[in-house]
Amino acid sequence: MKTRTAVAIVLRVAVAAAIVYYILQRVELDKVGDTLAGIQWWPVAGMFITFWIGVALMACRMRLTMKAIGYTVSFGRMMELAFVGMFFNNLAPGTVGADTYRTLALRAETGSGVASASGMAMFRLTGIMGTMILAAVGLLINRWAWHDEYILLPLLATLAALAVIVGILFFYPRSVFMALRLIRWGWGRRLVERGEQLHETFRQLRAQPKVIIGCLALSISTLLVWASRGYFLFLAVAVEPPVTVMVFIASVLVLAFVLPFTFAMWGGAELIALHLYHTAGVADVSTIGAALVFGRLFGTLLSLSGGGYYLLKVKKQ
Repeated sequence: MKTRTAVAIVLRVAVAAAIVYYILQRVELDKVGDTLAGIQWWPVAGMFITFWIGVALMACRMRLTMKAIGYTVSFGRMMELAFVGMFFNNLAPGTVGADTYRTLALRAETGSGVASASGMAMFRLTGIMGTMILAAVGLLINRWAWHDEYILLPLLATLAALAVIVGILFFYPRSVFMALRLIRWGWGRRLVERGEQLHETFRQLRAQPKVIIGCLALSISTLLVWASRGYFLFLAVAVEPPVTVMVFIASVLVLAFVLPFTFAMWGGAELIALHLYHTAGVADVSTIGAALVFGRLFGTLLSLSGGGYYLLKVKKQ
């Protein structure tokens, strides 16, 4: 293992431990335990159903981007990539691990590294754009967030920064390859060699407004489904949260996954969620903590089942 990688892992674990310790100081462990012991199981079925609906919508969006550049991949295969990608997200916090796996798998499927990289880039960009739209609308509706500087200022700064980054990547992807040529950073060396091809393929995608609109619609639909899963999660701990709050917080949490803060293993998202749910008045801190613990266990088990599927498939091959 390279020294830089080892240091990064140690730092992530250390920050995650500090975040978990901070959360534990704020909750009443006895109440968390009682809440978990009283879980209502019928909403868990809703969580399971919405999980698979979300995976299916992701698969549709990936399939749409690839089909737009001339590569038809079966829906079943895209479902597989979306599902197994969840496993890689748990190993590499954020969405980089999943995107890397999906890009490599699509390259093997299509025989074109340029097409797979372009398709996944459009998949990721439209996902961020859809999330930004819902976050902005949610901020207008949820006035309680306006009075909390810990929410308002970071969210506005994140939306502004992402708007610039997405704009550059969407309209001037060639500039990214030029920057990679200058810094010669890891995988960027290989991308630079095909930078012009990637630029042209991405331009082909960008020139199809129906595809962009379709991807945005699927992105927003996916986020609404994830918000529904959060709604069922709180129903499982006997709390009925406002739907508008759940959609807004879901969009903020997805945006948080593109920030370095969330690289602190699993702690970053839970800390942000704890603060948001409590500020919105969804429930008391201990009940929210119990819901987040159960939600993390539920998501991890499903994601690890994707890893088991992946390992079995690799073993068969």
